[in-house]
Amino acid sequence: MRIFRDEASLSADPALWTSIVRALDRSRHFLLLASPQAAASRWVAREAAHWCETKPSDRILIALTDGELHWDDVRSDFDWKRTTALPETLRGAFSEEPRFVDLRWARTEEHLSLSHANFRNAVADLAAPLHGVPKDVLASEEVRQHRRTIRVARAGALVLACLTAAALFFGVFALRQRDEAQRQLRLSQSRQVATQARLDLPERLERGVLLSLAAFGVDPTVEARDSLIRAARRTDSIIGYLRGHSAGVVSVDFSPDGRLVASGSEDGSVALWRVADGRRLSRLRLGDRLRALAFSPDGRVLACGTSGVVTLWDPTRRRRVGRFTTAGLVENIVFSPDGKTMAVSTLEGVVLWDIPQARVRTTLAGAASGVAFSPDGRTLVVTRFEGPAVVYDAARGQTLLTLPVEADGGPVAVSPNGKFLATTVEEQTVVLLSLTQRRIVARLLGHRAAVYDVAFSPDGETLATASFDGTLGLWDMKRRRRLVALRGHSDFVTSVAFSPDGDTLASGADDRTVILWRISSDHHVVARNGETAEAVAFSPDGGTLAFAGAGDNRVSLRSVQTGRTVALSGHRSAVWELAFSSDGALLASISADRTVIVWDVDGRRRLATLRTRVGEVGDDGSALAFSPDGTTLASSGEQSSILLWDTRRWSRVAKLRGHSEGIHGLAFSPDGTLLASVGWGDSNVFLWDVASRQKTGSLVGHQDGILAVSFAPDGRTLASGSFDKTAIVWDVEGRSQRAVLRAHNNNVNAVEFTNHGRFLVTAGEGGDIVLWDVATARPLAEPLRGHQGPVYDVTVSPDGTSVVSAGGDATVRLWAPLPLGTDIDVVRARLCGLVGRRLTELEWRQFLPGRQEEAVCNT
Repeated sequence: MRIFRDEASLSADPALWTSIVRALDRSRHFLLLASPQAAASRWVAREAAHWCETKPSDRILIALTDGELHWDDVRSDFDWKRTTALPETLRGAFSEEPRFVDLRWARTEEHLSLSHANFRNAVADLAAPLHGVPKDVLASEEVRQHRRTIRVARAGALVLACLTAAALFFGVFALRQRDEAQRQLRLSQSRQVATQARLDLPERLERGVLLSLAAFGVDPTVEARDSLIRAARRTDSIIGYLRGHSAGVVSVDFSPDGRLVASGSEDGSVALWRVADGRRLSRLRLGDRLRALAFSPDGRVLACGTSGVVTLWDPTRRRRVGRFTTAGLVENIVFSPDGKTMAVSTLEGVVLWDIPQARVRTTLAGAASGVAFSPDGRTLVVTRFEGPAVVYDAARGQTLLTLPVEADGGPVAVSPNGKFLATTVEEQTVVLLSLTQRRIVARLLGHRAAVYDVAFSPDGETLATASFDGTLGLWDMKRRRRLVALRGHSDFVTSVAFSPDGDTLASGADDRTVILWRISSDHHVVARNGETAEAVAFSPDGGTLAFAGAGDNRVSLRSVQTGRTVALSGHRSAVWELAFSSDGALLASISADRTVIVWDVDGRRRLATLRTRVGEVGDDGSALAFSPDGTTLASSGEQSSILLWDTRRWSRVAKLRGHSEGIHGLAFSPDGTLLASVGWGDSNVFLWDVASRQKTGSLVGHQDGILAVSFAPDGRTLASGSFDKTAIVWDVEGRSQRAVLRAHNNNVNAVEFTNHGRFLVTAGEGGDIVLWDVATARPLAEPLRGHQGPVYDVTVSPDGTSVVSAGGDATVRLWAPLPLGTDIDVVRARLCGLVGRRLTELEWRQFLPGRQEEAVCNT
């Protein structure tokens, strides 16, 4: 529809009226906006008059915008006295009252909007005759158009929403793909770095520790956690690194009171360190490369040797108190036990200084390397660069005897009892000589490079050796064998010294560091038991350790805190197995005398005696287990059965049959619904429903009889140990194997999970105890060795920091500390406290390529 409006539709035309007439003649309707202004307009009057002359008046539509319109029904015309909004040319034009639309209320833009209901209704009144349709039809069409518009709008909005959702989806998908790719990269990099860390730990400990920390920092994968635990085990014996020298450390010594350790370096400095916290107290500048140092027996003097000079320092006041000159480079310095004589070995010979007189007492000719006083100070042993070792009279300098060994410039040490001498032959072989028999009694083999220093422990039971192969050796002097190789330095180890109490070892190396080592064994014998120790168990609170065995038919309870032990008598034969109730109030023991005795732990008395067999003696097994709620005790019984006992009345309530030979292991699931049993005549683990007392399944996989079984705390994982030399970790719900653990060379006699289930301890007939990471199915470190025979049983302390084992050598041994129950953040903090450097730029590029370099510790 085309709308003509005289102000909007007429162009600039010199014949204005002619143009208006043409437009009016082409129009079908005349819409008059009636108002006093329109009534007064001559153009409106002429247009209305022309329309009435040429067109019917019923095509005139009136919209009253202002003024008054009044119809006179008598005259059938408007009342022109009262009408003010129409031109006079419309007088008599209408035969009946025309309908008009009253718009006088519309005064603002808001009123003239189609969103306004009254205005929309008025427009419909005018539009209906223009379109030639009834108003309701037009309204319906408007509604339909409106709805169509709404539908189109909604469809557009829906399409837009779909497109937006698609964009968001693909954007999120892309982000997730990116994040997943980055996650996979982190996982891969963490695992690769952890693998390298494990390779480094045995030989390059510090870098291995740093890479373990870096791997965990990239992503805390199972492999990274495993490498951290391995690093913790590898560094168990390290108290701390002492750093501060700018060149290699060539000599270390403890003060007589054990509070200080001195270290001398090729950078011409001597550092004094406080042992308690590793803090450096002072630094002495010598001005020349240091060769050797030693504390006097009273600790008041520290002698430092350089090229032809020995300087005496007061370590307390940090000032020089004396100076001696010698011919040639100083090789070694030692004080006599009374502190009155100082022996200095040089390339020109050995000089004996009288300290009180500040003069040379005597000189022993010939280039010397090692020098050591006997414990009584009467003799002096010297090793030379050429020729045999010689024993001298320390007072007169006379040769007492020549020893049948040529040390070739090696070190020398005399045992505290004065009976033995340790030195080297062919550089890397350590020999032990009997000074009374004047012969070599042992050759200690194991180092792969020259041994540079040797030292006896104060009790003489251990010899420490420092080698250019980067390790320290600790040797058992009774058995004449190496106990352990300590790895922590990254370069040649040049010096070693024991603390006065023998608990700490200091070592210096070409890597510019001093390491303080904890020498106390990682295990010790806590008890001995008759002929063999067969069984051991921790109480649930970790406060009591129970053990028993053969040859001593008693059950022993040992206080972990005080060490006090109480023996419980009642059995007439060997005790095979022990089990605490979950509240720790009860302890059950099963014996070869065919009885189970239940003990009141607090009262140290017998509560009940349960007979497992009637009649002839038979080998029916040795297994015990309390249910988690304490209401049931399971034990092995006659004819290879499992007996269930009611702990309230101590009566037998069930006998479970199915095993072919003696039952050797029982374990309840943590929720008490399942009972696992194993026997040495069956290669399967049997699972029993406790409520119905029916066998519900078997775990198949071992190739021989099974000796031990243990549930993990999650109840879904179980471990078993067998005659086939393996332990198997099982998925109980899936009745499938998770991992087969192979590390023992003989029967696996015992298995036990730690309190959180991440680690498993296994023990074998060969005497080894192995700590396993369950997730990776790999050992955490080297096996724990100490028993001189098979290990029959193990138990883990509730806090996971120690393992106690019972062995065929009749000993009960405590192994600690172990990182089995420690939070991984604690492990990381300790390792960060040990390492004193970052990964180098080269190491970072080599092992973490493409990753921004950052500190592996937040300290």
